[in-house]
Amino acid sequence: MLESDKEIKNLPEKSVIYNPFKSVYYASRGVYVGFCREPNLLLQTVIGVLSSLVLIYNNLYLLALVDIVMMFFTLSSEFLNTAIETLCDLVHPTYSLKVKIIKDLAAAGVWMIALAWLVFLIYSGYQVLS
Repeated sequence: MLESDKEIKNLPEKSVIYNPFKSVYYASRGVYVGFCREPNLLLQTVIGVLSSLVLIYNNLYLLALVDIVMMFFTLSSEFLNTAIETLCDLVHPTYSLKVKIIKDLAAAGVWMIALAWLVFLIYSGYQVLS
């Protein structure tokens, strides 16, 4: 039997009583840690809020809603990327080409979503100016 199998058997039983406040607490703590570690999260939030306000000011409510959704997709991908990078650093603290490839792939996922958001922002800017 593997060592990890022994550890799994020694875990306490899961609580029968579900506490949604605990989940919200852990998630909000993750948001706090993410914003402390990743300056991109703050920049993307500021861009999303400002662009949504401009769209709302110009009565483009549907575009503002899509902008907010795109902002949250981008932020979510940044959080996942940060989690993947942190896990990679924990598992393999020294340089590894395989870990570098994993981190690059995670960053590429963020870049693809951010690029889609940028295309949307350009389209929205055209709608505001016309």
